[in-house]
Amino acid sequence: MQYLHISQVGGLFHELYFPEDIDLSNVKILKISNNYLDANNLFWSHILDIKTIKKIIDEYPLSSCPQYIAIKGNPELFLKQVEEAKKKLCTKDNDEKTFFKYLETLSIACRLYSDYISYSYNITVQNGFEINESSAKRIYDDCLKEELNPYLNFIITNIMPCIREYNPEIVFIDGRPSMYNMTICRLIKKENLNIHICITRHSSEYYSLNKLENYLQKNDFLFLMVDSVILDFFAETEQKLISALYEKQNLNSVPNLIFKDTKSISFTKIQIPNTDYKPEISESSLSRKMLNVHIEKHAKCYWNKCYFCGINKKYHFENDTTKDKYFNNNLESLLPSLKGIEYVWFIDEAITVSKLKKIATFFIEKKIHIYWQARCRITPELLNEETIKLLASSGLKELRLGLESASITVLNSMNKFEKDFSLKIVEDICQKYQNNGISIHFPMIIGFPGETDADRRMTYDFLQSMNRKYKITFNINVFMLDISSYVFLNADKFDIDILDNDLTLNDSLTNSVKWIRKNENIDMQLNLLRDQYMRDILYTWMPLHAIIKPHIFYRLSETIRNTLIWKSINSGNKKEKIIDENNSEFILSDNISIGYDSKRKINVIYNWDTHHYVIGNENFLLLLKSFNKPQTIAKSINSLVSIDKEIFNPIEVEKLIYKLISNKFIIKE
Repeated sequence: MQYLHISQVGGLFHELYFPEDIDLSNVKILKISNNYLDANNLFWSHILDIKTIKKIIDEYPLSSCPQYIAIKGNPELFLKQVEEAKKKLCTKDNDEKTFFKYLETLSIACRLYSDYISYSYNITVQNGFEINESSAKRIYDDCLKEELNPYLNFIITNIMPCIREYNPEIVFIDGRPSMYNMTICRLIKKENLNIHICITRHSSEYYSLNKLENYLQKNDFLFLMVDSVILDFFAETEQKLISALYEKQNLNSVPNLIFKDTKSISFTKIQIPNTDYKPEISESSLSRKMLNVHIEKHAKCYWNKCYFCGINKKYHFENDTTKDKYFNNNLESLLPSLKGIEYVWFIDEAITVSKLKKIATFFIEKKIHIYWQARCRITPELLNEETIKLLASSGLKELRLGLESASITVLNSMNKFEKDFSLKIVEDICQKYQNNGISIHFPMIIGFPGETDADRRMTYDFLQSMNRKYKITFNINVFMLDISSYVFLNADKFDIDILDNDLTLNDSLTNSVKWIRKNENIDMQLNLLRDQYMRDILYTWMPLHAIIKPHIFYRLSETIRNTLIWKSINSGNKKEKIIDENNSEFILSDNISIGYDSKRKINVIYNWDTHHYVIGNENFLLLLKSFNKPQTIAKSINSLVSIDKEIFNPIEVEKLIYKLISNKFIIKE
């Protein structure tokens, strides 16, 4: 049977998870390759089209935000920056600040598109169009209305002609249900009710329709758009579904499936396939010489006790320690794929210390020279000196350890660790691993039910201390109530009210549930707090006005695996070289735009390298112009003082020049 997989359209390069060497300027037509239709690059080639951006700049009176004033001041420079960012965003040579430079530039281009083309629909580099996609009914009702669906014209113009020409009998929708892919489903249903539509491959790190399986059986609006949903073991179940449809069998014969028949929504039995336990090498980026490896694709988190977590609810199998005997064979099967690879990112939920040692021993014995990263639990086992040296010798550069909070009270509420846990273990791990060249990274959570301002302050102070002493990194997540978590199932124990009722849950497509705290009066601006913490400790160089927020910057840096690259070459924390200002000559950066804010009657000087800006009058512009040609600081000051001693005080001018140098408005020749 002719079948077709249709992938999601969302963030740029699928939220940078597929970094590709593709010039978006040359993506003109949509092609189906190997039964796969991926329109994401074509979509982004439209959004970031230079002609479209130029038309916006030329035809619309841009608002008076600093970025837009700078664009108006030098449109050609901005267009050049966008072209450069499109080509270089995914190159592995980008350091932290260069990666931010390109991300922010493209984010400004997206903001232009949002403000003047898509209007009420905001589009971001990380997500594509930001739409409420939590309700199947909402998507069903809105998706065919142009004013409510910013993807509709793109789909009608580009996607549907491809599907008609390919003429599939089965369409697999890869990924979670969204406005984009459900619109395709509705249009297919309008044209041809005989095409079977199935949602598959929807599980990601934190999301899975498996968590909603009990509600899916009542989700009538979802099954007006699709015919079936594969719950698990996607590749094997897809083949069984194709065979059953080809042979006109009843779909009850296909395991791991929820499907709509003429009368009701049915749920078939879960059947674990008889398969080998070879690792899954997924979403590799060969141009960056990096592989993502799921070394134990049939293993869940071995702790499985955290009250906030629903990760293990994605799976329908149980951990079986008898399968550990396959682990060495798994490693051996990696060998052919490691040729020419420099970086390996293990995507397993958590790898035990004993298995980390096996991985390290394998790399050393096979003389495989790579840098790698993995997740593990915080445990005293990690403090063994021989273990640390073994891991360091094998090329381990980052170990991610779920700490979540530095408040023991909150950790106990989360059931995160054993009762004898202390932060001393955490600090000892940070110290010993840093001393051996291995960076520690902590995923954190703020806003857990019962957490107080004092608890969050403990977390903030601890992270700041560990960063200063041992250069640890971290990311902060705001607590979200997972529908499959212990907290959700025991809301009263956590003194919270769940706002979603059975009716909304039966319609839900999200894993997160709305909730409020009972009898608690705390600051709920947790998103602002999380970004403040991350900027204060990790990204002090990031402008406060940046469109890309610190938590998004980290998320994209991790998704593209830059965090491992930076830690491997020690560029993420490198210090700026000290310049001998007395003898050095400086010049105004080529990437400076000067615009004029007519409302405030000031000049806006914007740096496209750092995305910092300064404001100034005509005298300030004279200072900048003194560096139009290479100039020492002393000569610049003397030339300005000779113009007017009252206006250009030597001490104040010198301070200002040093500030401009620190933010790279003026650079060393």
